[in-house]
Amino acid sequence: MGLTRLSYLENFNMRIVITESQYKILLEQKNPNIQKSYNEIVKGANYILGTSKDTILGAFKYIKNSSEFHTLRSMFKDKKTGYSSFEEMINEEYDRFDYDDIIKLQEKLYSIGVVLKFKRGENNLGVPFFMGNTVITYEKNFENNKKSIRVNSKCTSKYPPLLKQAQDYWRKWLSSPITKQKFRTNWNVQPKTDTVDGKKVDDIFEEYFDCIDNLKLVFYDNTMIHPPGVSEIDVTESKRAFAFVTHSTPENIYINCSLNDKDPLGSLIHEIQHLLYDIRPLNPSITIGDVFLKPGDKKLRIKDVYDLSKKYVNDSKDLINASQSLGVEQDTLTYWLWKSENVIKNDPGYVCRETEKASNIQSIRHLLNIKPSQNITPQMLKPYINGEKNDTNIDWLLMCWASKGFKDINLFLSDLNKLAYQETKPTDNTRLA
Repeated sequence: MGLTRLSYLENFNMRIVITESQYKILLEQKNPNIQKSYNEIVKGANYILGTSKDTILGAFKYIKNSSEFHTLRSMFKDKKTGYSSFEEMINEEYDRFDYDDIIKLQEKLYSIGVVLKFKRGENNLGVPFFMGNTVITYEKNFENNKKSIRVNSKCTSKYPPLLKQAQDYWRKWLSSPITKQKFRTNWNVQPKTDTVDGKKVDDIFEEYFDCIDNLKLVFYDNTMIHPPGVSEIDVTESKRAFAFVTHSTPENIYINCSLNDKDPLGSLIHEIQHLLYDIRPLNPSITIGDVFLKPGDKKLRIKDVYDLSKKYVNDSKDLINASQSLGVEQDTLTYWLWKSENVIKNDPGYVCRETEKASNIQSIRHLLNIKPSQNITPQMLKPYINGEKNDTNIDWLLMCWASKGFKDINLFLSDLNKLAYQETKPTDNTRLA
């Protein structure tokens, strides 16, 4: 209800005219928390040192739903904050460097069904800025959806310790002299300069560690219009993702609380791999694609993979040889080919996208406890090929291997094991369920 100059109460067919100040008193008696929240916001906006963003954020602990926020929003008409609307206050009190505070406020408001959108900018280093233009809307059918919201303590408390483990895993992997030596070999680094495109190898690795050290988690669920802080990404694009990262916010790993990720640590390791590409891939881009190709093969185009199952199911020496080499049934390998073809129909590039293979492989190394000096072997993969064990990352690896025509397993893994770790691209960085 808005605060009009005269408000009407109807009771027992009687109409009573009250003043705005009397209405405020009734409102406070009905729900004192709304007034308490507004008082805190006024205090935060008029803070002696400028603006207390923490006070404004804390004020919303008293607001339980979008209806209460709507009432709170109407109270700005008295201009005690110095502004006539909530949006005006945000645009004026938060400056361009308060991006993190805006994201915290956005996340808090979304938890009660309020969508805060704003204009986002960034500098040449990719540091995000708050650029104003705040717009407030309300989630459609939020009252019906709020019971299904998954961003809660069960989700948000599970991931922080796992992030630390993933960071430690990557620090240990990158600290290995073997990893750095493979990097130099694959990039053909000359000892005299020890550089890649003019940048020192040690400096590149230092940037890797800085990226890992500054990571933080951002949680979302499938009821949201978009994950907090990335208004340019529609959440419908990431509803099937356990987690994802973006080029524009390399400090964030976005976690989907709506899905039950059976390997959350593997997902974090997977996503960190994507982020490291923006600094420098540890292998030239052609290397990861070559892992899946037979000697002399040309890199397949998307249109070349649609009829692979017909070709290899009917008569494929490569499928037969792979079956014999691994000691698995031909029908089992046919299944992986069929599975890959079904994925290809929905997203032709995804099954062998270099960025995803890179992260799949690194997560597999963690799963199988493979050190930088050790190799993935056929026997390690065999239980997964036969369906005796299951892992999402191994599934994607096997589908790519199948779709490219079952390169000899020993040659396939030999090429894979030569990698320091794999290159990625800054787009479509998701781990799908």
